[in-house]
Amino acid sequence: KLLATAVGLVLASGMGLASADVKLYGQLDVSIDNFDDGNDDDTNMNSNTSAVGVKGSEDLGNGMEAFFKVEYQADIVDGGAWTGRDQYIGLGHEAAGKLAFGTMSTAYKSQAAKIDPFYRMSFQARDIGLQSALHSGKGEEGHGRATNTIGYNSPNWSGFGLQATYTLDSTEADGEDDDPWSVGATYSGLGG
Repeated sequence: KLLATAVGLVLASGMGLASADVKLYGQLDVSIDNFDDGNDDDTNMNSNTSAVGVKGSEDLGNGMEAFFKVEYQADIVDGGAWTGRDQYIGLGHEAAGKLAFGTMSTAYKSQAAKIDPFYRMSFQARDIGLQSALHSGKGEEGHGRATNTIGYNSPNWSGFGLQATYTLDSTEADGEDDDPWSVGATYSGLGG
């Protein structure tokens, strides 16, 4: 549905997919891990967040662009089901930033992943150490990959940037009216 919406946005804007900048990308990570806890010595093969996706953008003129991303995780070791990751559509302006709608990594998750030296490995610390449980899962209850979400990324202001996500509560049938939000700041300078 999201891809159909993105295609609809592209066509409604008077542009064709033939002229859009569309990229197929992916990352396939497999490791053979041995864990020895003193009692058990276990060696296994693991697929560490292997993912495949399609993303694209189209210049709308006057500094505006339309963009989309549809990404799926694949367990290439056990042949498990494909599961959705970041999937959104959005509009951006070079002076105002980018606004996205859909399922996306929260501002917290997208920054916290950068400080975990074991990210996308068997030792990644999603519930301990440098990250927390707010980095894990997918949903609308404060999960790391937030569904039903509006995201904002600022333009680069002399190396500084701002990210924000706001998740809408899609149902009140669960007795909750929580709208989790996340804000993050970045700086790229001093050699990167």
